[in-house]
Amino acid sequence: MQLNSSTTAGLTRRFFAFFLDRSLGLAVVLVALIIYAHYVRPSDGLDFIKSSGNVLTVILTFIFLSTLINLLYQILFLCKFGGTIGKLLFGMQVFDSETGGFLTPKKAFFRTFAGYAFSSQFMGLGFLKINKKRNNMAWHDELFSTEVRITGSIWPGTILLLLLLCIVLFVVFPILISLMLNFPVVAE
Repeated sequence: MQLNSSTTAGLTRRFFAFFLDRSLGLAVVLVALIIYAHYVRPSDGLDFIKSSGNVLTVILTFIFLSTLINLLYQILFLCKFGGTIGKLLFGMQVFDSETGGFLTPKKAFFRTFAGYAFSSQFMGLGFLKINKKRNNMAWHDELFSTEVRITGSIWPGTILLLLLLCIVLFVVFPILISLMLNFPVVAE
């Protein structure tokens, strides 16, 4: 079933949904690392992370966990609800063009894992193509026969994104600046 561009989501809406999803995923992994540092290793806390031998381990663990959590999150939400939290809050759902229903776990896995990698090639040209086509399809949508349709209002996502921005500006940045100003400099 082919739809026209008035019922499929454009690049701007999809970008903000993607940004919201990544922000939420980052927050989950950061909270997990903080819980680990304070509760699993309470004797040395953040000193464990700061020590030179453990920095690479923490970074690699962070990358692995965030990638794994994102992949599982994408697959679960695409199959069960038709979209990630970001897409749903920005009034979009992903449908299988062939069946008209939500994606199967296999199609959701390949769309997320291989499809996004394919669309990211050549400086994201596959994503930028969304607004160039009549039906707003990225390369991964064409490759896996999926459509991102507008199903609701953009306002819930916009409000949450603005709230997250305020938290970052007025809570996270001041904490980071305070930590940087109080972080001991090691003399060489």
